[in-house]
Amino acid sequence: MPNADRRAPDQILVVEDDDDTRANLCDILELDGYSVSGVSTVAETLAHRNLDQFTTIILDRHLPDGTADDLLPRLNQLAPDAMCIVVTGDADLGGTITALREGASDYIVKPIRPDALRASLTRIRQLAEAEHRAAQAERLAAIGEVVASVGHESRNALQCIKSRVDLIRMDAGDNAALLDDLTAIEKACDGLQCMFEELREFSALIELHPRPCSLKSIVQAAIDSLRLSPNFAGVTVELEVPDHVVVLDPIRIEQVFRNLIENAAGAGAGRIRIVAEQTTIRNECMMEIAVHDNGAGFSKHQREQAFEPFFTTKKTGTGLGLAICKRIIDQHGGRIAIVPRVTAGATISFSLQSRSDDCRRADTAQLEEPLTCFGNS
Repeated sequence: MPNADRRAPDQILVVEDDDDTRANLCDILELDGYSVSGVSTVAETLAHRNLDQFTTIILDRHLPDGTADDLLPRLNQLAPDAMCIVVTGDADLGGTITALREGASDYIVKPIRPDALRASLTRIRQLAEAEHRAAQAERLAAIGEVVASVGHESRNALQCIKSRVDLIRMDAGDNAALLDDLTAIEKACDGLQCMFEELREFSALIELHPRPCSLKSIVQAAIDSLRLSPNFAGVTVELEVPDHVVVLDPIRIEQVFRNLIENAAGAGAGRIRIVAEQTTIRNECMMEIAVHDNGAGFSKHQREQAFEPFFTTKKTGTGLGLAICKRIIDQHGGRIAIVPRVTAGATISFSLQSRSDDCRRADTAQLEEPLTCFGNS
């Protein structure tokens, strides 16, 4: 998979006035796969043009023109999504507590050891993910209550409409105009029913049933399930997917591939290329996957909003397809993103945790069940 198509690494800003310490921190983080920038003062930090793009800010407690106490309130405003780690001396823990109250996520005591830095980054990442899951669970619970209520009442109403349509059709005879109207009504009812089902699925708790599976066979099953779809006519799908064994929920991951392929075809793509390779990211075995197409692509605004529930550029649809994909990938411990491209089309890249015992190529003979165990969902 070309490097340009990989998911962008997390961005870290190191704010440290000691040149050697700053350079050492940047080297360690870059070796671990992060994108790193360094500054030495409060003024340089506040003047940084991409401050809101950083996921983590490592902040020395004492700087030539201020302290972490002075800077943290501004960072909370200018980079609200960034997690801050305060670097402090042994005798400065009282001040560090103040910094934590100002919004810092963690602290490291000087001299900084690489293992302590890595542990802190892992800790705050897990904290951010836990907070995100909690907020999402609360929002989904509220959506679920609304969906359950509205879906129940609407299902009864839709069933009543369909029953009346059947009765009218029996008396319509050869009235072509009336038959067309009845067909349109039925189609609208089916669309509403589909929307309620998507809402119900989105708001429901995702339970995974992982087992060793062939990734290539999962992708092929998703393609086969779309063969008869009108949007899929004339679409060519090229696979560059090794026959690796991965431990995942095959039904859910097939759903992800099906949604991504269907979205690409619906956006006018005539050619879709799916590329996968096994790699190691921060000592974890991962499968990196990219779905490329030559369709309409995404604007910058669409890339930023694409995984938000109910965001859609289509005249019809709920805007839940990519949001559901993201929930499934998140549950598998991976990440999904739309990769900016300079050429036409779109690339959606996502990662999945691979086998925990090794990162070696596995033969499909190692599967615990036949490949036919995961048919179309």
